[in-house]
Amino acid sequence: MKVFPFKIPKPSNTNLVVQVDRERVFYDKLHQHVEIQVTYLKEGYGKLLVNDNVFSYRPGDIFIIGSEVPHLFRSEPRGEEVSHMISFFLTEDGFGPEFFRKKELEVLRPFWERSQKGMLVRAGTHDLESRFLELPQLPAFDQLLSVLQVLRELSAFKGEVLNSFRYERGITDADGERLQVVFDQVIRNFREPISLGDIAAKVHMTPNAFCRYFKTRTNKTFFEYLIAVRVEHACEMLRTREEMAMADVAYACGFRTLSNFNRKFKELTGVTPRSYKYQGVLNK
Repeated sequence: MKVFPFKIPKPSNTNLVVQVDRERVFYDKLHQHVEIQVTYLKEGYGKLLVNDNVFSYRPGDIFIIGSEVPHLFRSEPRGEEVSHMISFFLTEDGFGPEFFRKKELEVLRPFWERSQKGMLVRAGTHDLESRFLELPQLPAFDQLLSVLQVLRELSAFKGEVLNSFRYERGITDADGERLQVVFDQVIRNFREPISLGDIAAKVHMTPNAFCRYFKTRTNKTFFEYLIAVRVEHACEMLRTREEMAMADVAYACGFRTLSNFNRKFKELTGVTPRSYKYQGVLNK
């Protein structure tokens, strides 16, 4: 099974692709494509893995995923809900090497610069839903005009950086398959203890070889990555399950002790879990 690269299907002479995904789960294979992807989450919950980071997503979030950045969506259906997202794909040079460099379009420069590392714009911080919802029904010319307006508004956002590391040599098909296995194991089992020996065996490597391999391609050790997934899940629980005790959140995310949870959470977010929860309550 090859997971790299992924080619966005589009008719000839088409430089802008608008795509609607409405399924039980999103396409969940690790993939990359030359086009920049801008996605609005209408429905569904889950996690987006982007190279060296993981983010929980929920309705209303907007993701900007840079060119040739490995990523995958891992849907977490709740009940009978359907996952629904609206995306558009384009490249900076798709309309000619000078089109987006014209003086009239200088206002879009921040978008292209931030797209290199990707960006997350959280629900509740933007008012772009109506533009994304109407986009699939518009004729091609109006789609382009609407996308330009979306790019202009996104240029004003800083958002959260998605991808802080880029593996310059590129990701091969074999790399993609191995990383897909590792990411699947982490997302499915992060609530339980995961040993280095077990995860290395899944990709037929020795623990030492696996450590070097994973660090080179993600800029994190395996356990740094595992902790990041656990903390991101904890953030989501603290945002959405106010009634849960802090110790229950810690154990539900794979931490064996509350003290370790508090320490790792603050290392990655800069605040304690209690402060994070309190800030979330105040912002509602």
